[in-house]
Amino acid sequence: MLLDNLMEAKLLGIIGDGNMGWQIATLSALRGYKVFIVGRKEKKNAFIRKSARLFGIVNQQLDIEFTNDIKKIIQFPLIIETINEDLNNKKNILEYLNINSPSSVICTNTSSLNPEDLIINKNKTCMLHFMNPVSSLKFVELAYYKEFQENDLLVKKYIKDIEFEYIQIKPIGGLIANRVLFSYLNVAERLVVNGIEEELTDKVFSLLFGSKINTKKIKKLIGDEVFKKIMENLKSQNVIPN
Repeated sequence: MLLDNLMEAKLLGIIGDGNMGWQIATLSALRGYKVFIVGRKEKKNAFIRKSARLFGIVNQQLDIEFTNDIKKIIQFPLIIETINEDLNNKKNILEYLNINSPSSVICTNTSSLNPEDLIINKNKTCMLHFMNPVSSLKFVELAYYKEFQENDLLVKKYIKDIEFEYIQIKPIGGLIANRVLFSYLNVAERLVVNGIEEELTDKVFSLLFGSKINTKKIKKLIGDEVFKKIMENLKSQNVIPN
């Protein structure tokens, strides 16, 4: 397929049927993509309902197909990996795609891992980080090595199709958004140890910057397990202090 045909195909494979996987799938289907989402079907219905609620969907049929067979998407022009923030698990997926999807462009939605440790093939893999909730935070962070340059048109076409803004930066662990967000959440946690409640820290933040923040709500939205894993990953890279 020529690049023009690939860009018009509007076929998207998503690996990972968790919270972010279903939100990205829902958004992409709403913007006209045929989406195949690969996963284990755990909490599938709950995530579908949550995504529908976030995007305000009522009785609308979307072109999303669920499968547990990764082979169904290996010839898709664009694949987004959204599994948990575990280096070995993500690396296994990227290694498989590197071997079995030679013509695909691969995006990892990692929000905390060091790309030097994660990205195996710099020619065909980029970082494309969506924020949660996808329905209201309408931007992505895009990062890649210079070897990926020839493939960035396909990714930027996808971003345009879903009507998002992209912030392009160099590939670093945590990119910008999570370095900023988790630095604040880390401060809030450390102050709790000193007897200062999160609500008070949030109030001071709001007074300083004129923008409200709710630490408890943010942590609940991220999910306890994901929150702990991202914090652990960022601390291991000295992105935020222990």
